[in-house]
Amino acid sequence: MVSLPDITKKEDNPAFVGLCLVHVLEKFKNFGPFKHINEDYFNEVISLLEGVPLSVSDYFGYEFHLQETKLEPDFLICFHSPIQFRNFLFPFQNKIWKHPKNIQSLDSLIKFQTNWEIKWKSTIQNIWLEFDKNDIQTNNPAFSFFYGPNLKANKLEIVLATKEIFETVTNQSIQSDSLKKLLECYKILGEQAVISQIGMMHARGESGLRLFIQKLGPNNIPLFLQSIGYKYVQDGTLMNILSLSAQFASQVDLDIDIREEILDKIGIECYFDDPLRAIHFFNQFQDLFNCQNEFSSNLVHSYFLNQHHVSNDFKIWFSHFKVTYLPNFPPKLKAYLGFKKQ
Repeated sequence: MVSLPDITKKEDNPAFVGLCLVHVLEKFKNFGPFKHINEDYFNEVISLLEGVPLSVSDYFGYEFHLQETKLEPDFLICFHSPIQFRNFLFPFQNKIWKHPKNIQSLDSLIKFQTNWEIKWKSTIQNIWLEFDKNDIQTNNPAFSFFYGPNLKANKLEIVLATKEIFETVTNQSIQSDSLKKLLECYKILGEQAVISQIGMMHARGESGLRLFIQKLGPNNIPLFLQSIGYKYVQDGTLMNILSLSAQFASQVDLDIDIREEILDKIGIECYFDDPLRAIHFFNQFQDLFNCQNEFSSNLVHSYFLNQHHVSNDFKIWFSHFKVTYLPNFPPKLKAYLGFKKQ
């Protein structure tokens, strides 16, 4: 098993950083939407993150599936530096990662962290880890991994770096078709939009790449999808989602999964400058797609009554809604709520 390098600087050592991340989770557990999280599940999240320093991240939180009534949201966390990520991994070495599969995963992340510090500092702006609820419940911390490429870098260099990064993280070869499709997306987008995150849903055993495309806007999304060969651009449900998003959201972004072609399921991410517009969007979404849910209504509205609470310089933060579209299935709505450093 690979070990993390010795930590000799006081400011880099988790033993000196004071509060742990779980202190914020526990502080807010009875506020707003977080009080609806299943208590047994919440305790499993705490167990997973026990000992992780609060200093490792400026944002962490939950992905709420708003169609569910038993609330067990996925957990996600962002890192902006190799040192932050190293301090996140440090508590896991002698705790949870004892199953052979987990040891292999930890080894891969340690190798990635070392390379981030040595060779990818100018390539990577940030990374995200997402832990699915099923893995959290089994004490098996498999993860999905995303990284933010340097937006000023040459696009071919990003594609080549993506291959190397994900082969390090997953310990598997990346399909060349996915990389060719990534390069095609860059060529079609040109300078009008950016790919802000490139990910792989490693925890779910999916081999393609997930792209987060920003600055495209709801009016240009159909044209882009058509240009890369998406078969359902004219579907009425997708058009309704985009129309609703354009009506209320201040920013509308696109998520796609690619292999040799774009896969059927896509995501429409909606950000809001005005909380009232976010509520109107939510209410209209429920009416338009006939998915009224008193539980999710209480969940969303309770956030806006509690968003100003602060603990240890972190505040409750609503990031965005995400609509998942899959042809011939009802669209699903997710809310991303967490804790942001002030």
